[in-house]
Amino acid sequence: MKIDKLSRLFEALNQPTQNPKVTDLDSKRAAIAATRQDAVTISDELNKAKADSVNRDARIADLKDRVQSGNYQPDSKLVAEAIDRELMLG
Repeated sequence: MKIDKLSRLFEALNQPTQNPKVTDLDSKRAAIAATRQDAVTISDELNKAKADSVNRDARIADLKDRVQSGNYQPDSKLVAEAIDRELMLG
C-alpha cells in the first residue's frame, strides 16, 4: 500500500503543471489597470494639444500685429515655393 501511494505521488509530481485559473477578480483588475493607462495617455495628449493651441494662438496674434504694423516681410522665395506646391497638389 505504501508503494502504491508513493507511485501516485510521483505520477502527480511528474504531471505537467496546469495554468492557474484566471478569476473574475483578476480580469477586473486587468481591465482597471488598462483603463487607468488609457486615461493617462489621453490626459498627456490633451495637455499637449492645449499647449499647441496656446502656441498657435500666440503665433497668430504676433503675425497679425506684424502685418498690421507693416513689419511683416515674408521670404518671397518661400512664398513662391508654397504657392507652387499648392498648385501642383491642386
